[in-house]
Amino acid sequence: MNKTLLKNWLLQKKHGVYSLIVDTYKEQVTSLKPGFFIEWIGHELGVRIEDISAQALYGAIKRSRKKDVQKPIPKLASIPPIPLAEKYNLKDEGQT
Repeated sequence: MNKTLLKNWLLQKKHGVYSLIVDTYKEQVTSLKPGFFIEWIGHELGVRIEDISAQALYGAIKRSRKKDVQKPIPKLASIPPIPLAEKYNLKDEGQT
């Protein structure tokens, strides 16, 4: 994403800009604590820290983490389930 575009949207307080920043800089969000990320993104985009809404940025980070947790785990469709009786060689006691 273009830094000047993000900077302009941030200064104009456009809707959804913090989510876009979090998605664009995902690696830094996960490696830095939120307070340090605010300082880093301010330096990266060339904006004053006072122009960054910490509350809005924290909310975007929280939504991003929640979205990552809610991603479904892909099913292993190619591996058929093994019945427990076969897996552990179990036999009914009535069978001989």
